Amino acid sequence: MQKPLPREWLLSGHSKLRKFDPELIREGLACLRPDNLRLTIVSRNFPGNWDRKEKWYGTEYRYEDIPADFLAEIEKAAASGAQDRLPELHLPHKNNFIPTNLEVEKKE
Repeated sequence: MQKPLPREWLLSGHSKLRKFDPELIREGLACLRPDNLRLTIVSRNFPGNWDRKEKWYGTEYRYEDIPADFLAEIEKAAASGAQDRLPELHLPHKNNFIPTNLEVEKKE
């Protein structure tokens, strides 16, 4: 049964994070590790020798372990400092066209 929501929660429901908790964020990020990674490659034209078939739609697929050398590369990249990373991998630069003040001025 649905529980009633406060009026200000109608658009987001219960899924919006309403309290900043840095410890909870650290805990969640600690779970993102190369040793528990699930990598999915999806392509209409990806060549491969598929050994399984999905039961409802008949989509062919394959499970395989991620090669140890690739996992080692991921772990090395995760442990490296910012100076060792590729310069192409960075957060976007500041966009001066995105407003920071969203207050509306009332005109008479």
